[in-house]
Amino acid sequence: MKRQYRELSNNTKQKISTSMRQYHTNKTAAQSQKTSEKQSQSMKNYWKTIPSKEKKTPYYI
Repeated sequence: MKRQYRELSNNTKQKISTSMRQYHTNKTAAQSQKTSEKQSQSMKNYWKTIPSKEKKTPYYI
């Protein structure tokens, strides 16, 4: 399932961060710095393609 919005709960962000940190800790010995930078840039580009959730403002008369 693809994400629909950028906004995530802080709990979810922490889980993602922990998971990515563990993944990269195990992989950094085998991967070069250049590869890590490419992966980082790819993830940044990916998140730019996901729209922000529209904030609904109350309508006052």
